[in-house]
Amino acid sequence: LLCGVSAGRVLRDYPEVITFLIPALAPSVGYDQQNPHHLYTVWEHTIRAVENVPPEPFYRLTMLLHDSGKPYTRTTDSNGVGHYKGQPQVSAQLARKTMTSLRFDRAMIERVVKLVEAHDIPLNTDRKRLLWLLNRYGEEDLRAIFVIHRADRIATGTRNHLHAEEHYRELSAALDALLAEKPCFTLKD
Repeated sequence: LLCGVSAGRVLRDYPEVITFLIPALAPSVGYDQQNPHHLYTVWEHTIRAVENVPPEPFYRLTMLLHDSGKPYTRTTDSNGVGHYKGQPQVSAQLARKTMTSLRFDRAMIERVVKLVEAHDIPLNTDRKRLLWLLNRYGEEDLRAIFVIHRADRIATGTRNHLHAEEHYRELSAALDALLAEKPCFTLKD
């Protein structure tokens, strides 16, 4: 269902079915983020994020669950702007609970939970930062984080699509260049 080409249409047209299967997503439907960096509700942002990743189960599940913690973590400042401190961690907890109840295998659960928790980490082309990220996530998951980060930024509706694409290319090129040096970034190395 989520890995088909029309996943976004299914999510848009049948939110009641999805939220019946995954109750943790119910508060996201129609939830106004009250934040100038997000044009859409959490649900519409989620749909757009799902649409902007490759149709592979771990990507689609990560994007489906990546902001599930937002309704539980919002604080509002004196200007009426919503903030979501700790949201990636709460979303990761909800992802673990959801995927466990749906009986996903342990490897898929661990990978999706790790990616949900990392979906919002700061990314740049700084060599030290990339080495640290490589050490923490490994090459495969770091590249997945780049893809997730790109999709998440595009789905805000407030950022230029081309800017998100360019940032993704810069990150990928910087990682490729770093790996070409064959750096030591783990104890094993």
